[in-house]
Amino acid sequence: MQKSLSVLLVEDSEDDAMLLLRELRKGGYDPVYERVESEDTLKTALAARKWDLVLSDYVLPGFSGLDALRLLRESGSDMPFIVVSGKMGEETAVEVMQAGAHDYILKGRLARLLPAIERELLETEARRMAKKELFRSEEKYRAIFEGAPIGIFQSTLDGRFLSVNQSLTSLFGYDSPEQMVESIRDIPMQIFVKPDQRGELIRTALESSGFARREVAYRRTDGTLFIANLYMRAVRDDMGQVQFLEGFVEDITERKRAEEAFHAQFRQISTIFDELNVIVHVADAKTWSLVYLNKYGTSLFGDDWQGRGCDEVTGCNHPHPCPLIDGDGYGQGGDPNPQHIFEYKNSLTGRWYHCVEKRISWIDGRTVHVTVAVDITDLQDMMQMKDDLLSAVSHEMRTPLTAMCGYIDFLLDNEVDEVKTHEYLHIIQKENQRLNDLLSNFLSLQQLKAKKARPSIETGRPVALQPLIEEAVTLFKARAVSHRILLELSPDLPLVFIEEGQLHRILSNLLSNAIKYSPKGGDIIIGAVKGDDESVTVWVRDEGIGMPPEVLGKIFDRFYQVESGDRRTFTGAGLGLALVREMVTACGGKVRVESALGKGSTFFISLPTARR
Repeated sequence: MQKSLSVLLVEDSEDDAMLLLRELRKGGYDPVYERVESEDTLKTALAARKWDLVLSDYVLPGFSGLDALRLLRESGSDMPFIVVSGKMGEETAVEVMQAGAHDYILKGRLARLLPAIERELLETEARRMAKKELFRSEEKYRAIFEGAPIGIFQSTLDGRFLSVNQSLTSLFGYDSPEQMVESIRDIPMQIFVKPDQRGELIRTALESSGFARREVAYRRTDGTLFIANLYMRAVRDDMGQVQFLEGFVEDITERKRAEEAFHAQFRQISTIFDELNVIVHVADAKTWSLVYLNKYGTSLFGDDWQGRGCDEVTGCNHPHPCPLIDGDGYGQGGDPNPQHIFEYKNSLTGRWYHCVEKRISWIDGRTVHVTVAVDITDLQDMMQMKDDLLSAVSHEMRTPLTAMCGYIDFLLDNEVDEVKTHEYLHIIQKENQRLNDLLSNFLSLQQLKAKKARPSIETGRPVALQPLIEEAVTLFKARAVSHRILLELSPDLPLVFIEEGQLHRILSNLLSNAIKYSPKGGDIIIGAVKGDDESVTVWVRDEGIGMPPEVLGKIFDRFYQVESGDRRTFTGAGLGLALVREMVTACGGKVRVESALGKGSTFFISLPTARR
């Protein structure tokens, strides 16, 4: 008994068509056929009925087998398509197979036609059975699809819904899935606030093997808007052709509102913290990584702090758990989040910080440590200065006080002639001046370090340098009977920007040191010259005892003295040069020294000109 077979012949030759039909009948088939030879007749035939098989010539007048194959695929059919051609090269055969043909047969070798047809009919039936099985599987999961709490859909590329679940229906405000599918004819225009977003996501999905995601704004049937995460992927057939799009919609409106509230609160907190001239940092209570650093802290430690440990960024140099604040343990004493107060020295900058730390719940819900750190370096310096002062009192101030008291007591208790009285009063005056210089230097240095005196760059005014130098030289010539003070001043020195009183103190300290450390006399030269960088360099050179190289980096420190101990050759508290450095740097200048042991010293100060 012959088997029925519906065959669509794409063939311009009647004879060749009959030849193919004869081969089918020889193989036991009773073919029902239609012969077409143009695009229009092929479209009509495909729409008229369901076919089992397409046999197509490769070359037709104004038409081709590849065109026929394309039309078949566009119709959505997966029936076998076999090319039967009189002549076909290897490259053409490869092109045909890559385009989606199931096989190709040469008309001169029709013996291969029936085996190829039987094979493809069996495979087609297998595909159809697989689709039926898939359909049954889909039916099993239909209840899950309908009951899912998230919106799920299938749609065409051109913007029509194929199916939607109840969650998606409710999300958009429709009464039923059927109503939503029927009502929405143009997905991007009807429900997208920005229609282009759908096309952009489709392009991404077509390039990906999985789901593509995008945050989009949707419009409900009542006109209200909501924000959602849209996930989409392209579903393809065995040939790689896109069948439809599927995906799901997750309403994140409330989450976005919570995030916006979070960011608004964070901006308010940041605005407050950024106005403070203290360090405010927030560290995760579990990892100790920084989650926040205010503007002032960023200016000190840089922008690269996100995710790094607070000990690494702030330079406290303590591993975690932090011994500075974890020692007492949390939750003791009735307060689960007690306040901790501690101090630490920054291992990178050497500055001291006074810290107040407390564990709180951060604005995103996690537990964090909030620390407010105040720079107390200047306070520490003041405390150190007080200690140094006590030391100076015991060593330096005691000597002139003892001398003055001794001579005063002697004058009060004894009859002294006029010559001796004048000699003793001169000694008392000298020791009093020494004590006064010590206190003046100390108080001036204290004011500069405590920043009670504004920098000279702000409070200064243009000062003529030459008259002040000449005045200082005149004053010291009377005291330096064993020395000759010489001037080396360049003509037309520009004005410098500094407080006049500070410049007088700088020159006095440098000249006083030059005289003191030149006990055998000699020349002292004070000079000034304009530099190339809008500055004036002043120097004071002596022919005194000089200094070894290892002390040159220390002589500008407070209370530093080249000699130490109770048997020092030269008296002094070690404040003069420290004061010189502070005053020079306060006005934007620089100070340095050159010296060789036994050959004298030269001190250089660079001061900004008034044009700066």
